[in-house]
Amino acid sequence: MKTLLTITVLFASLTVAAQPSYYFTTNTLLSGTDRQQGAVYRFSSVKSGVDAIVTIDTLTGGLSLDSLDVKNLGFDAAFQPQIHIGAHATGYAQFNIAFVVSGTFTPSTQINMPVTGIDIDGHIATGDTLAEYDQVNLAATGTLYDNPSTTQISVTTSGSWITARNIGGVEYTGVDTLGKDVMFTVVNPSTTSFKVRTGVDNRSGSTVSRNSSVFFQKFNYLYSILPLSSLVGFTGNEKDNNVKLEWNLATSNILQSVSLEKSTNGSDYNQVNEYWLNIDGDKTTSFHYNDVPSSSVVYYRLKMVSTSGAVEYSNVLSFRTASETENKFKVYPTVINSAATVQFSSDKETASMLQMVDYTGRALYEQQIQMTEGINNISISNFGRMPAGSYIAVLRSADKIYTQKVVIK
Repeated sequence: MKTLLTITVLFASLTVAAQPSYYFTTNTLLSGTDRQQGAVYRFSSVKSGVDAIVTIDTLTGGLSLDSLDVKNLGFDAAFQPQIHIGAHATGYAQFNIAFVVSGTFTPSTQINMPVTGIDIDGHIATGDTLAEYDQVNLAATGTLYDNPSTTQISVTTSGSWITARNIGGVEYTGVDTLGKDVMFTVVNPSTTSFKVRTGVDNRSGSTVSRNSSVFFQKFNYLYSILPLSSLVGFTGNEKDNNVKLEWNLATSNILQSVSLEKSTNGSDYNQVNEYWLNIDGDKTTSFHYNDVPSSSVVYYRLKMVSTSGAVEYSNVLSFRTASETENKFKVYPTVINSAATVQFSSDKETASMLQMVDYTGRALYEQQIQMTEGINNISISNFGRMPAGSYIAVLRSADKIYTQKVVIK
């Protein structure tokens, strides 16, 4: 009973700690023309008793807004404009965000307000290069809370503006707080308003639309878990004896080939298919494969060969028939060197959150996971960047919490 109570209190504290400080979900146009310079919007109930008045201050470089606040990507809790800019152009959208008492225009002072720029990524290819950047102005009292030690973004300060600019050229899939290499956080101890810019330096010959995300929460950058290898993600789903595998590579990968390998005993692997990469300018980074297993247990992995001949293997994805699946949630191996696989059986499509929690209750790693009906397998790399020790792997679905003890060496 005492152990159960301790775990319950731990999960409750984690839930509170993981909550964003503000929620930007519902907005109404107050004046001006929608998505044009000078337009003013009210975001209702961004916090208890507080609204936000958002003004489009400036649109530069011929930039326009496809959407003021995208709802089907990223996070409802974030302010997420989608910008559109022409070929060989550089520009930004500047927004003024002011906090007021709900239903009024009376300023409301916000204490220790965090602002985090997310997904400040880029793209590097011959004739097709761009770099995103975010700028936050929290006046003279604003301070840079934290940013990762990374080769992906450069964070600089000029006057009251703090700028994070992509320099690495790696394009990340979607908008996710897992990508801490392309995030930074600024905190103001006391303010009623601030300005934020989201922009892009587009050196390509095509017009582009780019997503931006401003999240009102602090993040721990110390142990960010990011793909250091050419593999960004390797996932699979099994339903009705049909296995669907998907994997994504970093845009800047230097691989010459990727082979999908299969095993029925977890030791002896045979090549299923081989994919040759980076030929004649082809920069394909997303792949999928469907398989119908002939045995009740099957294993898959990727063999990646670089242009120098170096070989790297992905983590292993394992599937069993529904009749042989005993546990809904499993992390293997339980003693982790740098990579592990998360397996979860779901009876419906649902969004879940995976966390690695130490025994003081700190979540040193978290990732949003989209589950589909059936047996899901997700390979996660670079746990080796976390401190060695014992952890609790936590998976939170819409209505349940699953846990498993793991050790990181």
